[in-house]
Amino acid sequence: RTDSVILASIDVKTGSTVLFSLPRNLQNVPFKDGSPLAKLYPNGFTNGTPNNAEYFLNAVYRNVPALHPGVLGRTDNEGADAVKLAVEGATGLPVDYYVLVNLDGFARLVNVMGGITVNINEPIPMGGNTDLHIPPKKYLQPGPNRTLNGNQALWFTRGRYGSTDYKRMARQRCAINAIVQKASPVLMLRKYIALANASKDIVRTDIPAKLLHAFADLAGKVKGKPIKSVGFERSAKFDPNEPDFAYLRTAVQAALHPTHHTRSHTAKVPSEASDTKADCAYHPVAQ
Repeated sequence: RTDSVILASIDVKTGSTVLFSLPRNLQNVPFKDGSPLAKLYPNGFTNGTPNNAEYFLNAVYRNVPALHPGVLGRTDNEGADAVKLAVEGATGLPVDYYVLVNLDGFARLVNVMGGITVNINEPIPMGGNTDLHIPPKKYLQPGPNRTLNGNQALWFTRGRYGSTDYKRMARQRCAINAIVQKASPVLMLRKYIALANASKDIVRTDIPAKLLHAFADLAGKVKGKPIKSVGFERSAKFDPNEPDFAYLRTAVQAALHPTHHTRSHTAKVPSEASDTKADCAYHPVAQ
């Protein structure tokens, strides 16, 4: 299951980037208008039973190919293409490409870079199972400018014991910001190609090989700009269990074009774009 779904909207002329984090438990996700999946699921991805985890956003990747094999026609990865259609339907933005990195692949990427540096504001569990009440045996300890290896970075982005999905979503955006700040685009392009060629089970993408050098150039532009973030967290204005997708799309547009949208209460809460560097600064949580 794709427990982390983040859409990066990048201005290819300037490198300005906004990251949109969608909750893994987002329900009734609409697929792109006119797509075969939109016809199959006119009321969004649901079987009519509320809170059915087999129809959350994170289940699209596995369950669409299982339920409707071949529905999207010719595709190298039906699950990934289904997720792209779901993200397009939810956000109203076109999704050109995907990059899918599994847990082992993420840890390897971070190790290839020589680690990433993040601020840790509260203990982050390494392991544990909230549902089974099994506590973690180890925590990443709070501190500024902590350099994490691949395994530590993996738990920084996925540790959830005693915490929430929304805090995890925020840390995932911080990890992406740290990767952007650390990575040399040319170096990462070489390493990425080698890693991708090593195993499709580690990294998969539909970015054409002929565009990889263009993406390396674009990465240089992204590196020079502050990254903005929007996390669609549960609030008085937004509920992943009963999501208002018109509201979500309005918030997306307000984040991308702030000068074209009045800062109305509706557009501002909870999804006004914020500076990822500021969000990820060291501001320890009192224990």
